[in-house]
Amino acid sequence: MSISLAQLLDDQVVYSRTPAGQREVIFSESLLEPPAQCLLLLVNGGTPLRTLLDLLRLDGPNVGDAIVRLVDQGLIAARSDEASAKPFARRHAP
Repeated sequence: MSISLAQLLDDQVVYSRTPAGQREVIFSESLLEPPAQCLLLLVNGGTPLRTLLDLLRLDGPNVGDAIVRLVDQGLIAARSDEASAKPFARRHAP
């Protein structure tokens, strides 16, 4: 793994599903473990991953493994555009 779990959970990093992640959500093409399935469903491109984990009170080594697996399998990716730093509601306002 080229990135640490602490870097994956940085408060400023926002993840979105990749096209492969979208296909996985729609078609369930692989056998993800429950923590990974839950996280993949929750990643929305607007909420930092750490916030999602805190809201769900998910923690522990299984969750860390699930995050790494989703990133390594290309199912989620950190957003690198400036929009990821703006609040979700403001980006989607009319």
